[in-house]
Amino acid sequence: MKKVMLMTVLLMAILPLVACNAETETYEDEYYVMEAEEAAEEIEEAAEEWVTQSLTAQHLLEDLDIMMDALETSLPISIAYWARELDIDLMANNARADILNAGDSLDVYGFQNILHRNFASFYGFGAFNVWTEQQFSEVMRNPGPGRNIGSMDIIIGNSLDEALQLFLMLREQYGNDPQKLEYMFAQAIGMDIGWETIGSQISPILQVDDFETFYMLITSIADADYMDNVITDIIEEGHVAYLRINSFQVSDNQRRYDDGVILSFYEEIESFGHLIIDLRINNTTFNLDYVYNNLIGSLINENKTLYLYSFVTPDYIASRLVPSPPSIGTGTLADRQFIPIDEFLENNNLQYINMDDMERMAYGFRTRVMVRSRSVGNPAFEGNVWILTGSTTGTLSLAATWFAKEAEIATLVGGITNGNFGAMPNIVTMPNSGLVFAHGTMYTTDHHGRPLEAGTIPHYFNRPGMDALQTVLAMIEEGAY
Repeated sequence: MKKVMLMTVLLMAILPLVACNAETETYEDEYYVMEAEEAAEEIEEAAEEWVTQSLTAQHLLEDLDIMMDALETSLPISIAYWARELDIDLMANNARADILNAGDSLDVYGFQNILHRNFASFYGFGAFNVWTEQQFSEVMRNPGPGRNIGSMDIIIGNSLDEALQLFLMLREQYGNDPQKLEYMFAQAIGMDIGWETIGSQISPILQVDDFETFYMLITSIADADYMDNVITDIIEEGHVAYLRINSFQVSDNQRRYDDGVILSFYEEIESFGHLIIDLRINNTTFNLDYVYNNLIGSLINENKTLYLYSFVTPDYIASRLVPSPPSIGTGTLADRQFIPIDEFLENNNLQYINMDDMERMAYGFRTRVMVRSRSVGNPAFEGNVWILTGSTTGTLSLAATWFAKEAEIATLVGGITNGNFGAMPNIVTMPNSGLVFAHGTMYTTDHHGRPLEAGTIPHYFNRPGMDALQTVLAMIEEGAY
């Protein structure tokens, strides 16, 4: 099947923050599940022909060119250049060199590893990801909470030794940054960072060099306990409390269980002066109720409303069957129709908008994001709230940090979050290898005009020689807040 299959999945739960709003569509919707299953079946049928194909270096170079053409026309890519300093042309050139060096010896997994290795810094930005057809089918068949690492057995089962080699390569590159290493490896093998993350088990894995130990540790991660999703601690009795939420990508039962844990903890620390919320390894999606109700809604004494500003190109309009704004999963539409770009910019004071980027845009529209207080006038915690951020904070956590900062709910400390926000993706199947990749198409900013794909900037960066938690504790001790 020598053609590019371009599927714009309007209700893709595998991609950040789209269609996870309870006020619009949810992953339980009958139409949504049907569409996910049909997409997976199409990929599987096409794969039967790809499996029998003999791949050459020329085939893989053609596939790489197709991916690059799609990325170059992707809306968030300009942000990658000026906000993230990511040079995807250099990444592509390095990938081409690796393909040519390998000659005709590469199979699909070898090609995927080359893409993972060379585009590693591009993961966590603009909904970019690369799957084999089996991985993609598994993700599509299990689109909502509960998917977690279901695809991991398929991925690693096919090539555990290649997964080990990939990990060793990433360890060499990111060994001094365990959180980054954890995130990059989890992305590379298709895991979703969250309760199932390597987390505290990263230390022994950093020392792994042999296959058997690697397999043992990886399978132990896959058997992680759901009940460990929320971690609480009293750092200083009566004064400083700590709350870590590993994942928002959980079932409704798990969310209700977590809610009980969180609310009980809030009662315990009611009189404390400081609450530190750690979202540094939370890069998950799907459950807006968790973010806006369980987490933020408990910390505010009145309802809060913010707006997002999204932009589309003429090509985006032409490619859609219904020429009306899509629902961004973080809120509800404030504009029911596309507004011409000049009028939209004139009506909205987006002080820091990048006008060079706007030259590509044809229309704009707004999304309203409202978080309701769970107890008006009586929040569960009234002390100082701190949120720890980093490069693996993304998707719903990015939305949480953006909202908490803009609504002045918390002080953010750490690093800039990643750039996986609610960009509506295109899903493209490469014609030779059958690899499936995603790239974002939506350009969304806050009310200042700053793109969410550029990440949320914390109020304070880590102090030299300190991580985010150490920085906050030092600030609290000094009274620097």
